[in-house]
Amino acid sequence: MPTVGLVVIGNEILTGKVHDQNTPFLTRRLYELGAELRRVEVVGDEVEEIGRAVASASEAFDLVLTSGGVGPTHDDVTLAGIASGLRVELRAMPELETLVKAYYRVDRLTEVQARMTRVPAGSKLVYPMGRRFPQLVVGNIYIFPGVPEFLRERFEAVADHFAGIPLHLEKLKLVAQEADIALILEQVVERFPDLRLGSYPYAEEEVWKVELTLESRSREEVLEALDFLTRALQG
Repeated sequence: MPTVGLVVIGNEILTGKVHDQNTPFLTRRLYELGAELRRVEVVGDEVEEIGRAVASASEAFDLVLTSGGVGPTHDDVTLAGIASGLRVELRAMPELETLVKAYYRVDRLTEVQARMTRVPAGSKLVYPMGRRFPQLVVGNIYIFPGVPEFLRERFEAVADHFAGIPLHLEKLKLVAQEADIALILEQVVERFPDLRLGSYPYAEEEVWKVELTLESRSREEVLEALDFLTRALQG
């Protein structure tokens, strides 16, 4: 079960100018794959901030994903930030140069085009089967673009790299307030310490209700906990 950190990069996210579609997509897909997403951090287009966030996540988790800031413009500083955080240099990658030349159909790259071939030292290209474009990886860091359509396509190509043991989920809806059932929920948590028990209150037609979620990587534990909870609530 890989632990994962996500670093979302872009001033446009911090200012609300652009709606962040990538975080909801990645959190959902990682959950479905059975990966354990432990942290989501949003940082601006600043080399030092990106380096700090990525280095911290790389040390704390098995895998790291970054989104945004990999284009050719002045504010695309993700690669420089990662290099700074890992304390390595940016270097031109010949393999990437060949791909960029083929993409633009040129024999010689312009300075702007060449920027996209300079990556943190130690980077590699992962070629998913049947996919046109490779995935850039350095250490345990997977570097994705910020454009949602491109990110989704790239992520699905390497989704198996993040596969773990999926969680089993059961839900239970009650007409109640959380204070009415808090002690019973504590009993469930004490009895099933590996269970993830969520409690989410909401109002519907002026009536307070609670949705409970029971999650575990063991289906048997979920069913046992659900049975225990149901009987306790009936009592």
